[in-house]
Amino acid sequence: MKRFALSIAVILSAITAVSGEELLFRGHSFATSIDAFRAAEGAEVELFTYDPAHDPIDVGLWYEDKQVAGYGANFEAGFKADVLTGGIYEIHIDDDLNPSQEVVFSVSVYRDLQHRLTQLYGTPFLRDSMNQLTHPVPFSERAEIERVAEYITRWDYGGGRISLQLEYQNWYWELILIYMSPEWLQRTRARQEERATSTGGL
Repeated sequence: MKRFALSIAVILSAITAVSGEELLFRGHSFATSIDAFRAAEGAEVELFTYDPAHDPIDVGLWYEDKQVAGYGANFEAGFKADVLTGGIYEIHIDDDLNPSQEVVFSVSVYRDLQHRLTQLYGTPFLRDSMNQLTHPVPFSERAEIERVAEYITRWDYGGGRISLQLEYQNWYWELILIYMSPEWLQRTRARQEERATSTGGL
């Protein structure tokens, strides 16, 4: 699944390591080439191409059945001009759980990752949540919370950014962990400022 285009419209050890103030993705610096990344991670399941006029990368490598902090996950590593510029994990939520169990499990995984990431990167600059669903959700009410249930925590580190997002949309839970290189974050901010200027403000 193409993750980078979607994210703009909006840890540990072998998974992501911290070296001084440098932010790494799966132990790789944001100067890693596509060939070096493939040599370490193996061949991708699928390769995506993007429009650099609208997206922060031009190539994405999609991997499946990986791990992040002990949880099953797929991920996409994004590259611009053959250099790693970010990564997005899609962490698995058990589809066999009933709605009540799904809420509890999803939030517990989110909180566990939030705690671990805070140990790595310090206090987050954003700890935001809307419609916190820590209680069972009757099936009859799920349509009413479609696309609005969301937890977000964000950290700035080493000039880049980490974003942990738990969302309920299209009738299922989605837990996403995003790593943005300093270059990606800078381009995103510049694009946001350009958009605000072109529309006469926010």
